[in-house]
Amino acid sequence: MGALTFSELEITELSPAAALVLGRWRLEREHDHPGGVFTLVLRKFPEGWRIILDHTSVMSGQ
Repeated sequence: MGALTFSELEITELSPAAALVLGRWRLEREHDHPGGVFTLVLRKFPEGWRIILDHTSVMSGQ
């Protein structure tokens, strides 16, 4: 399976109940090490914070 790590996190509060998260991801596997960037939009509900949008891209050459 591998180990997934996140780095270069940039969190922007859009409102008290919404946030934007930008960052990089990397997956360490035995035969390859793909990585890329991601964007998340989170919203706070009574049950807690939930991801309402996720966009993930693989960087070429990874």
